Amino acid sequence: IGTGMALFSELKRRNVLRMAVLYVAAAWLLLQVVGVLIDLDVAPVSIGPVTFKIFAIGLPIALMISWYFEITPEGIKRERDVERAESITRLTGRRMDFIVIAILVAALGVFAFDRWWIATDRPSLAILPCLNLGKDAAAESFVMGLHEDLLTNTAGIKGLRVISRTSVDQYRNTVKTIPEIGKELGVNHLLECGVQRVKTEQGDRVRVNAQLIQAKFDEHMWAENYDRVLTAENLFRVQEDIAKAVAGTLRVQLTEEEEAKLKKAPTENLQAYEAYLRGRAGLHQTPDPETARAAIEDLQRAIDLDPEFALAYAELAQQIAIFVKWSDFPSLAKEEEEKFIARARHAGETALQLDDSLAAAYVALGLLADEAPLKRLAYKRAIDLDPNYDRAFVPYASHLAVAGQIEEAVEYVRKAIALCPNCADYYNWLANHLRTVGRPGDAEIQYLRAIELDPELADPHFGLGGLDFFHTGRLDDAIIHFRQGYSLNPTNAWQTVSMAKIYSDIGAREEALAFLARAEELRPEGLSGWPLYVHWNLGQEAEATAYATELLERVPWHFSAVDWFNQMDIREDRVEDALARARNAWPAATASDVEVDESNDLLVAKYAELLQQSGDTAQAEIFFNRCLRHLEERPTRTNFLGASHLRRRAWILVQLGRHDEGLQLLKTLYEDYSFGPYDRFAYDLPVWDPVRDREEFQQFRAKLDADAARQLARLREMERNGEMPPAPGVQLGSTVAATDQQ
Repeated sequence: IGTGMALFSELKRRNVLRMAVLYVAAAWLLLQVVGVLIDLDVAPVSIGPVTFKIFAIGLPIALMISWYFEITPEGIKRERDVERAESITRLTGRRMDFIVIAILVAALGVFAFDRWWIATDRPSLAILPCLNLGKDAAAESFVMGLHEDLLTNTAGIKGLRVISRTSVDQYRNTVKTIPEIGKELGVNHLLECGVQRVKTEQGDRVRVNAQLIQAKFDEHMWAENYDRVLTAENLFRVQEDIAKAVAGTLRVQLTEEEEAKLKKAPTENLQAYEAYLRGRAGLHQTPDPETARAAIEDLQRAIDLDPEFALAYAELAQQIAIFVKWSDFPSLAKEEEEKFIARARHAGETALQLDDSLAAAYVALGLLADEAPLKRLAYKRAIDLDPNYDRAFVPYASHLAVAGQIEEAVEYVRKAIALCPNCADYYNWLANHLRTVGRPGDAEIQYLRAIELDPELADPHFGLGGLDFFHTGRLDDAIIHFRQGYSLNPTNAWQTVSMAKIYSDIGAREEALAFLARAEELRPEGLSGWPLYVHWNLGQEAEATAYATELLERVPWHFSAVDWFNQMDIREDRVEDALARARNAWPAATASDVEVDESNDLLVAKYAELLQQSGDTAQAEIFFNRCLRHLEERPTRTNFLGASHLRRRAWILVQLGRHDEGLQLLKTLYEDYSFGPYDRFAYDLPVWDPVRDREEFQQFRAKLDADAARQLARLREMERNGEMPPAPGVQLGSTVAATDQQ
């Protein structure tokens, strides 16, 4: 015992024990720093084990140095050469104590940084398309379905940011390196999987190999092979094991709810699962109505095989909702559409009865909901349940945009893009919202990015046309973009009728009527007010009256139709009939105590116009001034909406007798807002009569007519030279030589 105590005392005197503590503390601190560098993607994963081994080897060396050597005022000397009276080991020991304390404080700082700073960013992961390792090409859809399910299960872990399937699909059979893919997707980790479906005498088996890779340095973090009998249960267990292993490797703690969700098998019926995989593939790839309908039937077959298959109900509800509400396919007959919607609602509600944690079901019900509060609740619930479900963010953003919360809508689309950085559709939606808030330059960048990602996508071409239509006054450029979009998707009735309206604005009668006929063919049940304005611009009163009559039969208060008949009554000195019609159609906007806001300012101004025409100038002035105050208080926007408000202010000022101010606004409208010849025939309406003979007004109108003539001549020349994009389904004359004016 005495010898042992003497050895301990000597170890203590020579600071060997302090050296051990100091060395271990310093090594632990440096290992923590290395871990942080790995988390920040500054260092490769392999540096961690290497660093640990180096420190392990260095520990006995450090202890031996502490035993045989001593620090003195003259430097480091061998311990046996130092007289005890001259030894300063006690002072050295105290210094070492302070160093240990400093290291521990630093370690706490590193821990806090790792725990509360870095942890605010979720680890990012992209699951690359699974490789079909078998020789059976028919198994490809099975392998693709497994990839989708693995992605869905992993995306359900809230502590991970998982890139969507659409963005990773482009890397199927890619020759790009792991670091290149990681950089393009903006992720730190990639998961690769290979799947083989094998037929044996004992039955089918499935073999899966998976490996998690640190993207920047192309270093493996985890790998595993699975070989199981092919059953639905085994497939889900493999997916569960992989998702848990990935989360564990990336130091993501699963919640009890997430653990339970991973354990739960959606179905035990393999045939139902395979039908579900086929149907879900159609959900994401709907190039034509036939593909969409086939996907719907596959999902219905999955439900028929397993009536308790909640995921199949959810996907069926979403497929139908997209097919009916969000696709550009030709319209369904009203009776068929109603049946589809009822079927989708039933599927969505059934899905939630079976499993109320399915984000897809909430998104479907949000798409189908008619009431804004229900839409908001559904989308928010979907996002809360699955923050990685990118398909919830874009429809929610559209809902916010309709509610006037455009900036918030922009942020939600950006979140969707973070989850799916190569989704061309999302950049198109982002551009639409940026255009709405008056940022045409930023919108153009996003439209071009969408085209770069998917040159066959029509919508961004329509969007670029909208920028020219509403922001530059170049209706010829707008038509070129619209025609390019139409050549890619000739079934979009709304964009087709928009082209008809633009053509009519520049006086192109033949083209306007040809595209209008095509739009009505695509959507025979009606196209809101656009066809009325086409006929109005082209001076086709009989056609305009017939269409306005149809509009009022469908929507008795429809603004465009009511305004058309009111303008006809003003022309024929039947103003009292027009007043009665306005009061009947717009009772709230024509009330004496009406409060003017964004929803009714145009209706109130139109009613004031009728009062003015009737000779009731006192009442007209009251309503006009209410509108004017509201318009002047609104934020000034240099976009189409701002230009429309400016023109409204101009004609109100003209009606109030403030002619010079109204004409100055028209000048601003042309010079600063580039409003161009859009809707130029509106300046023929009686509201402008008080200034019609003024030189400033005539010059303004002459500029619009000259712009329209130049733009139409350019388009006609391009048409003759074969430079315009094709227009399938539209009958245009072989030679268009002259501008048709109304």
